Amino acid sequence: MTIRATHDLVTVSVRGELDIATAPILVDAFDAARLEDPSLVVVDVGGLRFVDAHGLSVLIAARRSLRSRSADLVVRDPSAMLQKMLAITGLASLAETV
Repeated sequence: MTIRATHDLVTVSVRGELDIATAPILVDAFDAARLEDPSLVVVDVGGLRFVDAHGLSVLIAARRSLRSRSADLVVRDPSAMLQKMLAITGLASLAETV
């Protein structure tokens, strides 16, 4: 996982699996991203092979937290599986396909 900050944009790149074991790492990444006070956090998930409900809940919580600060979150390059998960949870608008 990498974090890149430029001006008011933070990009968090996630690779591998996002599940109960790795979700806390993403939480830490979002905590670090919020310190930059961005207006937008882009989560590049193009390198993810698997996402479970725990990973999805981290994305939902991050979006909620960012919105409370007048910022937003975008999920870039989600797999078909993640797009479906976002659609089922009413969060399809987060997805940005590249």
